[in-house]
Amino acid sequence: MIEISTDGSNFVVKSSLDRRYETVSLTSFEYPVVNSVLEIIYKKIDPSFIHLERRTDYYISIVAFGCDDFCRIKIGPKSQWISLSLGKDHQKQYANDPIFDEQKNKKQIHWKIPLNKEMSIGDISVYIEKAAENSIKNNK
Repeated sequence: MIEISTDGSNFVVKSSLDRRYETVSLTSFEYPVVNSVLEIIYKKIDPSFIHLERRTDYYISIVAFGCDDFCRIKIGPKSQWISLSLGKDHQKQYANDPIFDEQKNKKQIHWKIPLNKEMSIGDISVYIEKAAENSIKNNK
């Protein structure tokens, strides 16, 4: 389960999986995006199987079942994107989808979607749901 609190300037996320607790700080820019994505994911995956990690300084990983970082979120002043791990079936299905036009290497597991004024989390919710479903399928 994920608990989110604030220390005034940052949001602090406490995740538990198998009784391990990890704390990840989110900036005020990251929080609303991460929260919106989690709301979509929770429709497909039980929240008790989800936790957040900051595997690099550049993005937040949403991790399912302890190891599958099927969703990565980067929200910063210069770059804003979400990257989704798509299964081979979905990669074939979305190969010519304009939402993935900026994804040059279509053989990579994670496909990046730029977020901007024209592209909101709601606009890409179906892709987030597909990545969550793929994570369930791969971790059964």
